[in-house]
Amino acid sequence: MRTPIELISPIQIQSVAEHVVEQLERLIVDGRLKPGDQLPSETELSEALRVSRSTVREAKQTLIAKGLIAPRGRAGAFVADPGETMNGLQDVVKALRDPSHDDIHRVRCIVEIA
Repeated sequence: MRTPIELISPIQIQSVAEHVVEQLERLIVDGRLKPGDQLPSETELSEALRVSRSTVREAKQTLIAKGLIAPRGRAGAFVADPGETMNGLQDVVKALRDPSHDDIHRVRCIVEIA
């Protein structure tokens, strides 16, 4: 028979940024944010979520690495089209035949986050 202590599971602590990632990821997966939709600005997200802009920035970097959003310079971040993400991965694979430092970094970002 198992003792009560054996029935206890460790508590998983998440960072605030991970909670932000989960919320935005859910909106994308559920289809409430569709490919091509622009994400609100960092300021708007930080105010709505009541977190710091640096937390929002960290969450956005995770979503970019996962291929769920794509930055477009000063225009902001947009929900990525899954087809475009696959094309990007194909470009990386082609570049690996003669990889540059940049190519290796891109692959590491994709693989390490996954």
